[in-house]
Amino acid sequence: MAKIKLGAIAGQISGSVGTWTFGHNRGGSYVRNRAIPITHTSEFAMNAKARLAQCSRAWADLTDDQRLSWNNWATTYPITDVLGDKRNLTGHQAYIKLSTRLLLAGNGTPTTPPSSDAPDGLTTVTLTADIGAGAFQVAYTVTPAPADCKVWVSGARIPHAGIAFVKNKMKYITCSANAAASPLNWESAFYARFGTPAVGEIIFCWACILDTATGLLSLPTMDSVAVTST
Repeated sequence: MAKIKLGAIAGQISGSVGTWTFGHNRGGSYVRNRAIPITHTSEFAMNAKARLAQCSRAWADLTDDQRLSWNNWATTYPITDVLGDKRNLTGHQAYIKLSTRLLLAGNGTPTTPPSSDAPDGLTTVTLTADIGAGAFQVAYTVTPAPADCKVWVSGARIPHAGIAFVKNKMKYITCSANAAASPLNWESAFYARFGTPAVGEIIFCWACILDTATGLLSLPTMDSVAVTST
């Protein structure tokens, strides 16, 4: 992997061009050979494709006025890309983003765009990762979660504490029930996603509040803990 120094023409590059992939970390900007993607046929990948297909069909069933309202909403609420820049999605892109999230959480697809902002995040998140007789759970405040909201949890399994950047390793794990009280037992869902962790490995968790009416997520509240066994 080669390091590069960017100048006036390109201040920052992220993503792939041809056979090169650009990125940056604490050591600076770098470029590496692009990995050739493989076809994913796992249960998680197949379910994700099915959700995309379902949401595309739902978008096609919307009226012209409903699609126009999504276009207007997407223009008003830009997203922040990997370089920290604001950009606007199309109405279709915004609809798919929120709808697939709601389906993943066990809810239905919406017809109208959100009429409110994203919910406030959790105040605290505290992990326990005991693969023995103890608890493997996510405790949080405020508790219970607000009405018509779920706790949306992503996680990562890291081999040792020396790895600090984990954003690219985080994967969706599970959602709580509606307005659920703390703690959230995510042991079986985590094992299904990553396998059984070993003692000494590090578990990361990003927990958000999901508004089940809109599909909007709060900012994440984070915690990490070393795996133990009792």
